[in-house]
Amino acid sequence: MFVFADETGNSGKNVFDKNEWYRLGAILSVSDVEAELRSVIQPVINAQGMARAHGHEMPALAAAKLANDIMDELDRAGPWSFFTFSIHKPYVVTTKFVDLIFDAGENLAVPHTWYNIELFRHAICLAVDDCMTPLNRARFWDAFLKDDVPGIQACVRNLLVYVIRKVGDPRLREIVRDALQFALKHPEQFTLLAAHRRDSYQGHTPNMVAFTALFDTIHRFAEEHASPPIAFIHDQQQEFKRAMREAYRLFGGVRKVDHPLGEMPDIARVTYNLAKFDMPSSKDSFALQATDVLLWLIQRADTRPELAAATRRLRAQELSNLISRPTSELIVRARYVQSMRLPLDDTKLSRAAELRDRLDSNRRDAVARLEAEKREQLTATLAGRST
Repeated sequence: MFVFADETGNSGKNVFDKNEWYRLGAILSVSDVEAELRSVIQPVINAQGMARAHGHEMPALAAAKLANDIMDELDRAGPWSFFTFSIHKPYVVTTKFVDLIFDAGENLAVPHTWYNIELFRHAICLAVDDCMTPLNRARFWDAFLKDDVPGIQACVRNLLVYVIRKVGDPRLREIVRDALQFALKHPEQFTLLAAHRRDSYQGHTPNMVAFTALFDTIHRFAEEHASPPIAFIHDQQQEFKRAMREAYRLFGGVRKVDHPLGEMPDIARVTYNLAKFDMPSSKDSFALQATDVLLWLIQRADTRPELAAATRRLRAQELSNLISRPTSELIVRARYVQSMRLPLDDTKLSRAAELRDRLDSNRRDAVARLEAEKREQLTATLAGRST
């Protein structure tokens, strides 16, 4: 298989600009379609007097026709899909806050199920999002990217003020409150790496979140069509060139195995070799230009028949992914309905309650030990000073 990826909606550190959406699009095809796409794109850009095909620089109807011609060639070349990852950039701040503060591996006040089960994790995301003022959201993002512990704690205190007013569910409110209070008392328990290197922040940006999400889709497509990856072409990058190459080298071979009930997925390494990764200019790749045109089209809400028909055709090939508040709301509703339909009897419920109580007891004991150790350290420090 061959992968051709492009992006739209400038981001990087800036997640608060007027364009609130970042999108990555990628053509996944069992064939190398570069020559075929050149045959349909070259005459169009010559006629338009363009150096390369950009959907937003062409008349809308001409871009829709070109998109249809591109899809015709892709259809003739064999099975293909169009991967999209759309990110509402301000909501990334919410998810990063949750990943930092509510990670049960570091925050002993958070039960493992509340971070590791999709239903509960997204319920926390929604609660945090409700409690985040626009100013506090911007301040947290700035402090997070700088590994600024006092700044992060100030944001935690601000958010804690809103928990009682904004979080209606009693158990969810308790979880959020306890997690925030633990973060204030034990800041040393949390790992901060966004400023570890000059470019460490890049791993937290929408660009890298979407890019790394593409890896698993590549493996799924390769397995579905028995077509191991040959080439992975991404539009030329400057800011993220090093980060993308490093992420692909480290994680490109990871395959996720989703859990049917929304637990954290298992991971495994694929057995085939990774595709060769390259980042040429789109001027030198008509497949990248085709990706640009399709990515432009997938964002359209144009009701003109030609555009609407082309968009519907592309949607049929789309592998869609979203990070946004409505996505979290949908996940919570869907997982709740799923959980309500699970066949449970009194024996299973009793076992689950026993396991929950045992885990909670272990967690509380761990918190007590941590606080006792800190008291002993403080006592020893004060005793040393007095002598």
